[in-house]
Amino acid sequence: MNIKQKLERSIIILKIVSKLNENEKLVFRNKSVTIQKNTLLTPVVRHIYGDDRFSTIQGINDLLDETDHLVTDCICNQDLNPEDRYTLLYRINTSLTDCINSSKGFNALLSTYAQDSVCTANLECARERSLLLQRKISKTIGVKKTESLEDIDETLEE
Repeated sequence: MNIKQKLERSIIILKIVSKLNENEKLVFRNKSVTIQKNTLLTPVVRHIYGDDRFSTIQGINDLLDETDHLVTDCICNQDLNPEDRYTLLYRINTSLTDCINSSKGFNALLSTYAQDSVCTANLECARERSLLLQRKISKTIGVKKTESLEDIDETLEE
């Protein structure tokens, strides 16, 4: 897998995380992630497969570690043309923003596990790491919070 494919995989997983609603669970297995709806059988299924909140936190931390490494590689990679680099970093940045700022994603997980202080502390740290990664990318590509995709497209066309 090349860097574009790996970044695309991270973007997809971040988009999945950003769609998580309160009381839904994330399941990280075999380098993929799914959203598990909350049903009467959810606790039983999660127990059978060994899925728990700490494996979810580990999956999020692994995703953030991999994404951070890929972002650094993307920034330093001279084989990528500037437009591809910019587009990939912009898309990662947007996906991180969606995970952080919507009522879904990290906020939904924080609500779901609000009664577990250890879990919420870990999730808050993951959210902070996401914010730091987002800022790193924003500084690299020069995206301001007020800039839209249309503004970026105009910049690339010039």
